[in-house]
Amino acid sequence: EWKAYHPYEPSPYKLDTYRGRVAHFYKILDPRTLFIDQKQLQHAAAILDKFTNDPSVLYDKNTKKMKQRVNAELWNARLMRDSVLHPDTQQPIFWAFRFSAFPALNVPITTLLLYPGSISMTVFSQFINQTYNVAVNYANRNATNTLSNNKLFVSYICAVTASCGIGFGLRQLTKNYNLATHTFLRGFIPYTALTLASCFNLYFIRWNEVAEGIELRIKASPYDEGRNDSDNNSFEWQEVGKSRRAGHVALMKCCVARMVWSVPPLFFPPLIIKGLFLRRAWFARMKQWQKMCIESTVIGVVLLTFIPPSLALFPQ
Repeated sequence: EWKAYHPYEPSPYKLDTYRGRVAHFYKILDPRTLFIDQKQLQHAAAILDKFTNDPSVLYDKNTKKMKQRVNAELWNARLMRDSVLHPDTQQPIFWAFRFSAFPALNVPITTLLLYPGSISMTVFSQFINQTYNVAVNYANRNATNTLSNNKLFVSYICAVTASCGIGFGLRQLTKNYNLATHTFLRGFIPYTALTLASCFNLYFIRWNEVAEGIELRIKASPYDEGRNDSDNNSFEWQEVGKSRRAGHVALMKCCVARMVWSVPPLFFPPLIIKGLFLRRAWFARMKQWQKMCIESTVIGVVLLTFIPPSLALFPQ
């Protein structure tokens, strides 16, 4: 059951529980939101404006109970708007760089990362992956931060250099192995290059959170104490200061989360392919492009299934 809608609430789900966070990320990464058109956005804006002008529309005038249908409409409108528009500029984000496109577009990227090719192919796949990641970061950047563009460019160069360098070094060390049949190394090389470069990039771009600290906020009293709602989890945030330790902990959790969510797409597909298909006679007779199609399908299923539970590892 969704919480009562309010603009201060970040999600209809309870983000203090793992189950709620998993449901939240499944909703955020839903690729169907890529097909939202301008007419649907305008309809969503009209629903949200109606609530802004008269919050009482959420409750029955006689029983004072929440209208579940209206609550669902408000949350769906909010999620629809947030999946398309940038939170600062309120301008549409290019579809390929939205979070809902991330799993779908990572299918060909992950397929390329796992391709057991030459050393140059390993370096090229890392270049493509980091370029796309930086493009997503740029499209979803904090638009109020005037230094973000410069930092993003330098972090892009650093991330590409680190990931390509690590990928090149590991591929050199394993050049005598056949990655097509060595399941662990096939995933380990891109995983190590990707996660180390991502963590390096993360600390570079957000180092000010460690140096200066991040804002600490506590839950203030409910914004509407007179509301008749037995499950009132609504609140406003009150700033109480900054903490450098909290900034360090936040970055460490982000690094661990990136390490965790990179495991399923880079290790599970080779294991699944080896266990279900590799020893089948009909699979061996297939052409290379047909095998790649099957592997890409497996990668897509793994991404859509396992990324949200991985992202939900830490409380928001």
